[in-house]
Amino acid sequence: MGVFPATNTPNGGKKPPYSPHTPPRGLTFFVYRQYGAYYSRIQFKTSVIHVTSQQLFPSKKTIQNHFNLISSKTPRLYRKGLFMKNIIHAILEYKLRPTYVIDEQSARRHIEHWLNQFDKKYQEAIITTMDQIMGCGLFIDKERYINMCSTKAKDPVLTNNDPRAYWAKTFILDCQKDGKSQKAMVEILKEALLKENIAYCQDERKAENLFYLDDFAFTFGRISNDITNLDNSKKISICPIVLHSYNEWYFADHHKEINLLHCLRLENRACCKNQSEVFWPHIKCMQNNIFKEKFQAMGLCDSYLRDTPATGNNQVFPNEDARIMCEEAFFIKGAEIWSRLSDEKKKIYRPLGVVPYRRGWGFGGSVFSYRNCPNATPLVIWWGSYSPLSTFNWYPLMIRDGYSR
Repeated sequence: MGVFPATNTPNGGKKPPYSPHTPPRGLTFFVYRQYGAYYSRIQFKTSVIHVTSQQLFPSKKTIQNHFNLISSKTPRLYRKGLFMKNIIHAILEYKLRPTYVIDEQSARRHIEHWLNQFDKKYQEAIITTMDQIMGCGLFIDKERYINMCSTKAKDPVLTNNDPRAYWAKTFILDCQKDGKSQKAMVEILKEALLKENIAYCQDERKAENLFYLDDFAFTFGRISNDITNLDNSKKISICPIVLHSYNEWYFADHHKEINLLHCLRLENRACCKNQSEVFWPHIKCMQNNIFKEKFQAMGLCDSYLRDTPATGNNQVFPNEDARIMCEEAFFIKGAEIWSRLSDEKKKIYRPLGVVPYRRGWGFGGSVFSYRNCPNATPLVIWWGSYSPLSTFNWYPLMIRDGYSR
């Protein structure tokens, strides 16, 4: 941690023309505090801090005293040095954010409201983990969303380096039975083709190829349902923006005739659980009696838990200790939410996200978009209501819009 003047010192660094006991009004300082791999910044006026000429290059003790003084005058999350810039960006971009969230300050209040539902010992780990996820490309903001859809117009792998010839014979599907993401993405793609003056086939019966575009593929359940009645004599290409390795393998193994593409693949195979890029609790969580009790009450098997620190360069979860604490907190609170659900919902809703099978702690999805929050992500992120009058008893970070049927 360090304190640095934001402006040049008076008189070229010589003795200032003011009393060393009087704050030089208007001079702005920054406090930098290291947290993990990040540096957080606090800006303050010297009307709050009394600065002497010796403190222009302060000692470690002086720095700590300054930070302690700031701490008493700032919100709790500032005091922890947790600025959450990536989460704030995500919340401000999110279409379904609370109506009162209009700027950084209100976004921070919203995040802190959600965070305060967890035990204090987990809060730093949760913010550290979520901020990293939102900042490493797993929150797809509007600009990136449009870019990912648009680039498919001239994708060399998809079009075999001949976009005009490919799209002239290709019908772009808009057959999604659930959700609204495909319709929005198809519109973006068609606009990109129009901009490039590339014609596409508008009659499915005359097309030689069918192209299915979607944002996220978790279990491939929705995609499988959507393509059931397609003409198998045509070459079908499916392109989710983000897919997951195990489910990709399983789907491809059962649909060898389909051309499967993607922009981003996340690891979630059981054989690679220690390199997983989804929320996947660690065996250390079983040392927590509350976690252990809820885990065993759901009939879960601890042999599937991660058992070694992540190996390699895990861009999604670079801080292993924070990840373990975050997953522990998400499971405990998620299990509490799950216990209040109806028996019907309990069949597919699990603490760490929706899955199509009864056993397991949930999918653990770690990817989000500005349009909606997938239900395959942990319940604590999207379950509940922003309304204080709600009976859900949970305030979500990113409430989701259920499928429109």
